[in-house]
Amino acid sequence: MKDILSRLRDEHKIEILFNEDLTLYSRLRLKGSRGDVIVAKSEEDLKIIVKALSEKDIEYKIIGAGSNQIYPEVSQIPYLKISSHQQTTNDIRINEREEYEFDAATPLFFLTKLAIDHGLKGWESFTGIPASLGGAVFMNAGTELGEISQIVSEVKIITKNGQEKILKKSRGELPFSYRKNLFVCKGDVISKVKLIHLGICENVGDKIKKYQHKRSTTQPLDKYTCGCAYKNFNTLSAGKLIDLTGLKGFIINDIQISHLHANFIENKEKGTYSDFCQFVKIVREELLLQYGIKFELEIQV
Repeated sequence: MKDILSRLRDEHKIEILFNEDLTLYSRLRLKGSRGDVIVAKSEEDLKIIVKALSEKDIEYKIIGAGSNQIYPEVSQIPYLKISSHQQTTNDIRINEREEYEFDAATPLFFLTKLAIDHGLKGWESFTGIPASLGGAVFMNAGTELGEISQIVSEVKIITKNGQEKILKKSRGELPFSYRKNLFVCKGDVISKVKLIHLGICENVGDKIKKYQHKRSTTQPLDKYTCGCAYKNFNTLSAGKLIDLTGLKGFIINDIQISHLHANFIENKEKGTYSDFCQFVKIVREELLLQYGIKFELEIQV
């Protein structure tokens, strides 16, 4: 694998970070994780990278904003980091029902600011989610205010053979389900996303700010976490069920269930990947014992 990464660096001038400390690539900040990171600074870079790796049957994973990702201590696969052209809100012209195209690496907080400034209905659905747009679409991110799938109209994908593919909601090509998409194939990478809004409403900004305040008082936003750890089970709230078991505050080494919200796992400071895996195993076993339910992680391990 080192040979192909060196060739990408030397022949195509693609940035390769060998044996990179992955701590800062995840919001959980687990200590000791290392791996090779490939940085795609353009769509052309992205096509070259995924084609070269796929031809050699080298598996790779996408690093987004790291909001729901953790990495093993020693990774055997490379990670692909996509850089984004930094737009400003002044670059975007807002018209009712118009489509807006963004790079997959665009942070959701940028889009939330647009929603507040222009009253974009439907865009409140991802309020407070610390993710990139591509990652949010990949996992159909959402809150109690809705899911991002309701405003996605088109997705541009770079397939594993380096080709472009455009998928449109109008052609029925963008199926989603709870916390997942049903259209990105293994090895394919989201490069751009087109969003619509559901009309202009002057109350959207107030709705977003109210929800942001609620999150700040009910979730440990100032701690190292990866957001909600477990997916809800049908209509059952994972956080409420964990709370009822009395597991709030449960801790192994520096990995702990938040005292503020039971579906948040905090890294107090020095937690490692091994600590996390041990912790999750014990919590899952307790939930299975208590409720007979196998809860699925929302965090990508």
